[in-house]
Amino acid sequence: GRGCHVVVVDRDDAAWLTGAMRFLVQSPVLVVADDNDGVVPGSDIRLALAGRKVVFDVDGVSVRRAGLAVSSRVLQLARNVR
Repeated sequence: GRGCHVVVVDRDDAAWLTGAMRFLVQSPVLVVADDNDGVVPGSDIRLALAGRKVVFDVDGVSVRRAGLAVSSRVLQLARNVR
């Protein structure tokens, strides 16, 4: 079967990620961004702080485009699913 890789980035990696997206969209790579301000483009899962809690948003369209799936249990925990 196909494996999945995870790339974890933060706002300092935004320019690199923009350039790398043309390669990443062709591969089963889950892009997780530590991105409280929403400035990292192309991330599948975006981590943020809400008060003292870490929350996350899921871009389901981007996840499916990568040929991946996120479990329904994880989606239930997400703050937002697009």
